[in-house]
Amino acid sequence: EQIARLRLERGEFGDIADPERFLADRMAAFRRASTETTEEMLLDGRLIEIRRLRSPDGMLVSLYLDATERRRAEQEKAAAAALIKTTFDHMSDGLTALDNKGNLLNWNTRFMDLFAIQNDTIEVGMSLRDVISTALSETDADALRFALDRLSGAAGQLKADNALDTEFVRLSQDRWIQVSCSSMADRGMVITYTDISDRERTSEALRRSEERYALAAAGANDGLWDWNIEEDHLYTSPRWRDMLGLGNDPITEKPKEWFDRVNPKDIEELQMDIDAHLEGRTDHLQSRFRIMHADGVYIWALARAIAVRDNNGKAVRLTGSLTDITERKRTEEKLIRDALYDTVTGLPNRALFLDRIEQERRRHSDANEDKYAVLLLDLDRFKVINDSLGHDLGDALLIKVARRLENVLKAGDSIARLTADEFGVLLTGIKSEDEALETVHWLQSDLAAAFQIGDQEIFTSACIGIATPSKGFSDAEEMLRAADIAMYKAKAKGQSSSAIFDSQMQTRAITQMQLENDLRRAVDRDEIEMYYQPIISFDTGEIAGVEALARWRHPDRGTVVPADFIPLAEDTGLINAIGTTALRLACRQLKVWDDTLGSKAPKTMSVNLSGRQLQSPDMVREIELILAREGIDGSQLKLEVTESMIMMNPEITSRILMDLKELGVALSIDDFGTGYSSLSYLHRFPFDTLKIDRSFVVSMDEKKENMEIIRSIVLLAHSLGMDIIAEGVESERHLRRLKALNCEYGQGFFFATPQPADKLSEMLRAEKRWDIPSGD
Repeated sequence: EQIARLRLERGEFGDIADPERFLADRMAAFRRASTETTEEMLLDGRLIEIRRLRSPDGMLVSLYLDATERRRAEQEKAAAAALIKTTFDHMSDGLTALDNKGNLLNWNTRFMDLFAIQNDTIEVGMSLRDVISTALSETDADALRFALDRLSGAAGQLKADNALDTEFVRLSQDRWIQVSCSSMADRGMVITYTDISDRERTSEALRRSEERYALAAAGANDGLWDWNIEEDHLYTSPRWRDMLGLGNDPITEKPKEWFDRVNPKDIEELQMDIDAHLEGRTDHLQSRFRIMHADGVYIWALARAIAVRDNNGKAVRLTGSLTDITERKRTEEKLIRDALYDTVTGLPNRALFLDRIEQERRRHSDANEDKYAVLLLDLDRFKVINDSLGHDLGDALLIKVARRLENVLKAGDSIARLTADEFGVLLTGIKSEDEALETVHWLQSDLAAAFQIGDQEIFTSACIGIATPSKGFSDAEEMLRAADIAMYKAKAKGQSSSAIFDSQMQTRAITQMQLENDLRRAVDRDEIEMYYQPIISFDTGEIAGVEALARWRHPDRGTVVPADFIPLAEDTGLINAIGTTALRLACRQLKVWDDTLGSKAPKTMSVNLSGRQLQSPDMVREIELILAREGIDGSQLKLEVTESMIMMNPEITSRILMDLKELGVALSIDDFGTGYSSLSYLHRFPFDTLKIDRSFVVSMDEKKENMEIIRSIVLLAHSLGMDIIAEGVESERHLRRLKALNCEYGQGFFFATPQPADKLSEMLRAEKRWDIPSGD
């Protein structure tokens, strides 16, 4: 404009009647036709903006402007706007800004998250009510709209006052929303939405808890008390005084009388609990203590209370209840005692005994010195005593044993009952293994004396295993286990024996454990196989029947005979699975012989039953299923049980044997004469066969009385209608004498050792026959 005015003054545009109008028109044309470019440059730290303009007639004009402050102001404004937007979007509350018609001007992310609103369903200018209707269920939308109407007035119009109330909205799924509204003069309003679900749930839970507490307190009939701390005045309810046996007796209103009745051993802890609550370190007071009853006996009480505080948070009152928990404490003490002590003898149990060993082990960290020892005692013949005389007398014996052991041990030693007839002893303050052995000697000597229980005089003894720390043990459990291993070593020596644990015992125990683990897998791996020993008729010399004998085909040890694994199977409970397998395999083999050999097949198959099998309630059904599955008639199977097995529980055994007879199965009593004297019981059992134990047969020549025993057994069996099988026939002389005694059958090495099925098949196929000499 300045340039155009200068040219005008110079007359470059000729004579102009209205210079100002001309100049204005000229500038307007210039603005329409000119071009402009802008550049920026930094000069000494300042921002210079260069604007270049070119007029229609080609003139170039450059303007240099200092834009530093303007640019800074723009950046600050942009940063402030970004901060406001970020803060707006990250508010913990939802927020919407509405115009005075209730249409959306703005909203934040939390509002959308709170009501699960999608981006594509909301935009500026939309009615808030429409957005709510789209996002929420009909019920929830109605509840929220009703709250908004109450806040903003009908049809979304603001009320006259600027300060608007808060509304609480309960939505489905137990959600609570607090809605608050504030006006923006005549430009609209801002609404905030706060999710108070957790607070409401907590409040509701608190209300319910308070209700339950009030009901429980009323139901428990607790004593109530209120302590005005500032005035040091204590109010106690009548029930409070009744609990202490005070009744209507005058009682001071000073708290000191309450504290004076508290057991001196508990007063310090009670005061600490009260101080902690008054100082605000605990939410409520709860303290257990003993307080003296009017009769001079302490009862256990539980005090609960809450402090009432002033505006500064200082406790001014303490209000609560007092509950008599004497019976509860007695129950707790009994539970603790039951958990740590044996109920029969009153001695510590295994858990407490292990804890005492561990404490002693920690006191003596030098394991090279035998400052203490662990003993494990197992009473000899206790099971016989318990079974024959009854459990009551057995328990009485255990109590007598416990008291006698306590009398022998010195102060500081510990004794515990570990299992039915096992006791543990912890010897402390000893100097060597020899001193431990000396104590063991005195223990065994005292136990050897008779126990008088009622009119019964009972004798027992104990095998004792000893473990000392110098053998090196990592914990109490390992040390007790070592004493247990040593005890089994002592039992192997005989009654009233003892043994000290050594590393070889550990090795043997590990070997035994490995054998046990292998045995557990033997059935699954089909490692149990059957051998068969023929039973010979003394009349014809022919094979009259076969006895099936289990063998364990161990992958590393080779064939393991029953004497080496059957006792282990009995101890571990595996005998049932092994016995069932043996029975199934034997019946299957008999079926094979029936199908392939016809009349040459053995007439009966004898299979041994274990004591555990005989006690199983499912045994009869199991045998019935095996017979059916293998296609064997019951009359072809003969089950053998030992004399000691049937005498464990004669009544139950008799019923089970009768059930087996109903299947058509034959029954044989094995090892007769080696167990209890059972001649008076024999007629009560449905046996078909009696087997004479080999111990009588092999010693007939050396012990003449054995001949008479066999003669008596044969006469007894025949009088009861049973036939006789003699085991252990190893010579022709045995055969002659047995035949002379009218024994019908025999088995033993003289005829054949137990054979695999294929070997015995050859004998059966060839109709093997033995020459039977006449009797002596």
